[in-house]
Amino acid sequence: MPVQHSVLALYGAVSDALFELNSPGGPDGPEADQAREQARNITGFAGSTGEIGWYGELFRYFSDHPTEPTAEPEPLIPPTLEDAVQEFEGIVDGGITSDEDGLAPSWASRAIEAAFVLDNVRRATDPSGEFDPVLDLVLAATPVFPGIDGGVLGRAAATAFAETIRAQNITTLRGLHKALKTNSPLHPAIATATIDPRLRKVKDEYCAVVRTSVKWPDVTLAKLKRGISPVNWNKYFSGFFCEMTAEPSNTYGWTPIREEVSGECGRYRLRTPLKFWSGLQGSGLFLNYDFDTGSGWPQADKMVLVDNGYIWITLLDPSDPDAGVRVRTSKELLISGMSATALAVMARTMGYATNATDMFRKLQAYKGALKDFTASVAPPTPVPPKDTSTTWPVVIPQLPADIRDEMCRDTNRVLKGSLDDANLWFHQYMNRWNDGIDADDFDDLTNLMSALLRGRTKDAFNTATENFRPKPTAGSTP
Repeated sequence: MPVQHSVLALYGAVSDALFELNSPGGPDGPEADQAREQARNITGFAGSTGEIGWYGELFRYFSDHPTEPTAEPEPLIPPTLEDAVQEFEGIVDGGITSDEDGLAPSWASRAIEAAFVLDNVRRATDPSGEFDPVLDLVLAATPVFPGIDGGVLGRAAATAFAETIRAQNITTLRGLHKALKTNSPLHPAIATATIDPRLRKVKDEYCAVVRTSVKWPDVTLAKLKRGISPVNWNKYFSGFFCEMTAEPSNTYGWTPIREEVSGECGRYRLRTPLKFWSGLQGSGLFLNYDFDTGSGWPQADKMVLVDNGYIWITLLDPSDPDAGVRVRTSKELLISGMSATALAVMARTMGYATNATDMFRKLQAYKGALKDFTASVAPPTPVPPKDTSTTWPVVIPQLPADIRDEMCRDTNRVLKGSLDDANLWFHQYMNRWNDGIDADDFDDLTNLMSALLRGRTKDAFNTATENFRPKPTAGSTP
């Protein structure tokens, strides 16, 4: 299983655990409130209704985008927390792993954040429960300096370092990263890999915007200039970039690139037409990219409406070209039909926001031929026209032929379930009334009604949305 899928599984587990923490009758108090605050500040999850089902939705979306566009979609089963734990154990123990480099630094940052929150939410939900801390395992699988061949931290050192983190009152992402920097045995890129996810409204639609910054003391600018051209990315970072096909520069000097990315290139791909603008700036360089609206690529995913951002690289010490680099990235993404939550988590973990930094680690070790960096040149042509439209084009999804019958069946099922819930509550009330109802009985009945209503509301929400999304397969997470 790809390591990035394991990291996503941790985020899925956080979302599920947070929903359980917020369920009626769940724990309340300082520890539960702090766990909610940590989830909100560190992973961005608030446990709201809008977050329900994002994890399964993400994998079902990619199930509908197979490697070959004409092939029958092969369902992708979202990995469970147990699957992720097994993957991390394989990395620690040198066993089976689908990534020869294990948990790359910026992926490790995301995994540490999710594992830290997951442990705290589970502990707040069930204070007396016994859980193997996921944070210890993730830290054990995390690379140490130097990042390319320095190995991983290991179990004993990871447990000791995890204890120092847990001993601190950490409630924010900045606080967690500060703890990772203090007397840290980890690769320095992990503690400096900051990320800022948020939503931005464009043309009345929410886009995911993710900005990152990371310092790489063991990556040189000269090596980056040698291989940073987008057409090289799939050569040394094939675990994410499946194909990067360049076309001749367009009228305005941008270089069109047909991008195919995936967490598992042999099974599914997201195909996006992009255009790149490269340039030198001071002691560094930058790459701007934007969605190529003029592309005639027939295989392009029509559901992608926005995909733009930049990669900006500067020297850590302008006077020393070998002192390492700082990499800043930004990515804005909008996919029609995908919820804002799923979109933000995908952009935060599976897009340039994470991979644009880790791929340079691979570049340092790559020995093959690469196309040199060249700065873009603006031809003597008019300035490109501005986009003055106020709405996005309407994208009609491919719905099942029997959608009407399916919606009627689902509606009847939800209504029947609601009536069954009402009948259950009524019988509970009558039984307690006949037995002499008291204040404790009213508390129990109120909690029961709240739980039934919450469960039925979740069912209705999932049913309404699933009618317009690829269907889950057996064994998948709803």
